[in-house]
Amino acid sequence: MGTFNLSSIVSALPEATQRLLLAAAAAAPEDLPLFLGSLSEHALADWVPAERSGLVRLDATGTRPLLWGDPDTPRALYEAAPFVDRQAAHRLLADTLTRRADRRAWHLAAATLGPDEPVAAALEDAADAARVDGGWAGAARTLERSAELSPDSTDAARRYLLAMRAAMYAGDGTWVGRLGARAADLTDDLSLSLEAGLASG
Repeated sequence: MGTFNLSSIVSALPEATQRLLLAAAAAAPEDLPLFLGSLSEHALADWVPAERSGLVRLDATGTRPLLWGDPDTPRALYEAAPFVDRQAAHRLLADTLTRRADRRAWHLAAATLGPDEPVAAALEDAADAARVDGGWAGAARTLERSAELSPDSTDAARRYLLAMRAAMYAGDGTWVGRLGARAADLTDDLSLSLEAGLASG
């Protein structure tokens, strides 16, 4: 489906349907069961125009509750949306994924443009859950994003070091060095600087 054709189809849909489509496009596959399961009957009815257009199909009998008519549609929808709409989609997902701390934190982060300590703390708290689901690499990515969103340089350095340790277990030496260098640039603490320097070296 061409981008222009997709845009014309989507723009003809009700706004509520467009919001649901963008949230589904912003969701990871593992997010969709909880997201769709959280919707009221009224909200589920908002999917009908999208199903009739052939963009999606909801399926309660298979392993995938939402099927896209064209696998390229979610990326095209997401990339075409302005930030404020993507932000609203991620916040909607975060509000529904309360039982998945790591996924909720990721969506909060995706809705955040600049430093934000509550979001950074939520990501740090979710690192263990991220490790269970995505291994040590998942934990390292979560902690790295936590550091990036930390307003305080000391907190950022500490979180970069936590990410660095997780990246060590993930076996990515280049990533370990990069995270260590970032931590070293942000702290005057001797012990943290030493650990970061050894790792970045």
